[in-house]
Amino acid sequence: MLFLEWLDPPITAGHWVPEMIKIAGGLPVLAEEGQPSKVIEWRSILDADPDCIILGPCGFHVVDTLRELESITPTEGWRGIKAVKEGQVYVVESSHYFSRPGPRVVHGMEMLSDILWGTSFFSDSINRETVALADPWVR
Repeated sequence: MLFLEWLDPPITAGHWVPEMIKIAGGLPVLAEEGQPSKVIEWRSILDADPDCIILGPCGFHVVDTLRELESITPTEGWRGIKAVKEGQVYVVESSHYFSRPGPRVVHGMEMLSDILWGTSFFSDSINRETVALADPWVR
Protein backbone atom coordinates (compact mmCIF):
# COMPACT_ATOMS: atom_id res chain seq x y z
CA MET A 1 0.00 0.00 0.00
CA LEU A 2 1.39 3.36 -1.06
CA PHE A 3 0.18 6.34 0.97
CA LEU A 4 0.87 9.74 -0.59
CA GLU A 5 0.54 12.76 1.66
CA TRP A 6 1.14 15.15 -1.22
CA LEU A 7 0.58 14.85 -4.96
CA ASP A 8 2.77 17.35 -6.77
CA PRO A 9 5.51 16.51 -6.09
CA PRO A 10 4.56 13.11 -4.72
CA ILE A 11 5.46 12.74 -1.05
CA THR A 12 5.11 9.44 0.80
CA ALA A 13 3.60 9.48 4.26
CA GLY A 14 6.17 8.63 6.89
CA HIS A 15 6.38 8.73 10.67
CA TRP A 16 3.52 6.60 12.08
CA VAL A 17 1.57 6.01 8.84
CA PRO A 18 3.65 2.99 7.69
CA GLU A 19 3.02 1.39 11.08
CA MET A 20 -0.71 2.08 10.70
CA ILE A 21 -0.61 0.29 7.34
CA LYS A 22 1.11 -2.72 8.93
CA ILE A 23 -1.38 -2.88 11.81
CA ALA A 24 -4.23 -2.84 9.28
CA GLY A 25 -2.61 -5.81 7.54
CA GLY A 26 -0.87 -4.06 4.66
CA LEU A 27 2.70 -3.65 3.53
CA PRO A 28 3.94 -0.05 3.28
CA VAL A 29 5.46 0.81 -0.10
CA LEU A 30 8.25 3.42 -0.47
CA ALA A 31 8.02 4.38 3.23
CA GLU A 32 9.49 3.15 6.50
CA GLU A 33 8.16 3.22 10.04
CA GLY A 34 9.46 6.10 12.11
CA GLN A 35 11.12 7.82 9.16
CA PRO A 36 10.11 11.26 7.89
CA SER A 37 7.85 11.71 4.91
CA LYS A 38 9.87 12.09 1.73
CA VAL A 39 9.61 13.44 -1.78
CA ILE A 40 9.76 10.66 -4.36
CA GLU A 41 9.85 10.51 -8.14
CA TRP A 42 6.87 9.30 -10.15
CA ARG A 43 9.25 6.73 -11.64
CA SER A 44 9.67 5.18 -8.17
CA ILE A 45 5.91 4.72 -7.94
CA LEU A 46 5.79 3.10 -11.38
CA ASP A 47 8.67 0.79 -10.47
CA ALA A 48 7.09 -0.18 -7.12
CA ASP A 49 3.77 -1.00 -8.86
CA PRO A 50 1.70 -0.86 -5.66
CA ASP A 51 -1.52 -2.86 -5.48
CA CYS A 52 -3.26 -0.11 -3.50
CA ILE A 53 -2.70 3.66 -3.41
CA ILE A 54 -4.07 6.02 -0.78
CA LEU A 55 -4.10 9.75 -1.52
CA GLY A 56 -4.28 11.84 1.63
CA PRO A 57 -2.78 15.28 1.12
CA CYS A 58 -2.12 16.94 4.45
CA GLY A 59 -4.66 19.67 5.18
CA PHE A 60 -7.07 18.61 2.42
CA HIS A 61 -10.59 17.27 2.82
CA VAL A 62 -11.69 14.52 0.44
CA VAL A 63 -13.54 17.00 -1.78
CA ASP A 64 -10.42 19.21 -1.99
CA THR A 65 -8.26 16.26 -3.03
CA LEU A 66 -10.75 15.14 -5.67
CA ARG A 67 -10.80 18.69 -7.06
CA GLU A 68 -6.98 18.79 -7.05
CA LEU A 69 -6.79 15.48 -8.93
CA GLU A 70 -8.69 17.01 -11.82
CA SER A 71 -5.92 19.58 -12.32
CA ILE A 72 -2.99 17.18 -12.08
CA THR A 73 -2.12 14.96 -15.00
CA PRO A 74 -0.76 11.62 -13.84
CA THR A 75 2.65 10.70 -15.15
CA GLU A 76 2.96 8.57 -18.28
CA GLY A 77 2.62 4.93 -17.31
CA TRP A 78 0.25 5.68 -14.42
CA ARG A 79 -2.57 3.64 -15.96
CA GLY A 80 -0.29 0.59 -16.00
CA ILE A 81 0.11 0.48 -12.21
CA LYS A 82 -1.69 -2.49 -10.66
CA ALA A 83 -3.65 -0.32 -8.18
CA VAL A 84 -4.91 1.91 -10.99
CA LYS A 85 -5.85 -0.97 -13.28
CA GLU A 86 -7.77 -2.66 -10.46
CA GLY A 87 -9.50 0.50 -9.19
CA GLN A 88 -7.64 0.47 -5.88
CA VAL A 89 -6.80 4.19 -5.65
CA TYR A 90 -8.53 5.96 -2.76
CA VAL A 91 -8.75 9.44 -1.28
CA VAL A 92 -8.93 9.75 2.50
CA GLU A 93 -9.59 12.52 4.99
CA SER A 94 -5.95 12.72 6.04
CA SER A 95 -6.01 15.67 8.43
CA HIS A 96 -8.47 13.98 10.75
CA TYR A 97 -7.23 10.40 10.62
CA PHE A 98 -3.61 10.21 9.46
CA SER A 99 -1.64 13.47 9.56
CA ARG A 100 -2.04 14.31 13.23
CA PRO A 101 -1.08 12.00 16.09
CA GLY A 102 -4.03 11.39 18.34
CA PRO A 103 -6.89 9.02 19.12
CA ARG A 104 -8.43 9.31 15.65
CA VAL A 105 -5.52 7.43 14.06
CA VAL A 106 -7.37 4.34 15.29
CA HIS A 107 -10.18 5.24 12.89
CA GLY A 108 -7.54 5.75 10.20
CA MET A 109 -6.39 2.16 10.73
CA GLU A 110 -10.02 1.09 10.50
CA MET A 111 -10.27 2.84 7.11
CA LEU A 112 -7.11 1.12 5.89
CA SER A 113 -8.41 -2.25 7.04
CA ASP A 114 -11.70 -1.67 5.25
CA ILE A 115 -9.88 -0.67 2.06
CA LEU A 116 -7.56 -3.69 2.24
CA TRP A 117 -9.94 -6.38 3.38
CA GLY A 118 -13.46 -5.03 2.90
CA THR A 119 -14.07 -5.26 6.63
CA SER A 120 -12.97 -3.09 9.48
CA PHE A 121 -11.86 -4.52 12.78
CA PHE A 122 -13.62 -2.01 15.04
CA SER A 123 -17.11 -1.67 13.62
CA ASP A 124 -19.25 -2.93 10.76
CA SER A 125 -18.61 0.03 8.50
CA ILE A 126 -16.74 3.29 8.22
CA ASN A 127 -17.99 6.72 7.30
CA ARG A 128 -17.98 6.76 3.50
CA GLU A 129 -17.62 10.53 3.53
CA THR A 130 -14.03 10.05 4.63
CA VAL A 131 -13.00 7.62 1.87
CA ALA A 132 -13.65 7.91 -1.86
CA LEU A 133 -12.38 6.19 -4.97
CA ALA A 134 -10.01 8.55 -6.75
CA ASP A 135 -12.09 8.25 -9.90
CA PRO A 136 -10.40 10.98 -11.97
CA TRP A 137 -7.17 9.01 -11.77
CA VAL A 138 -8.52 5.56 -12.46
CA ARG A 139 -10.56 6.28 -15.58
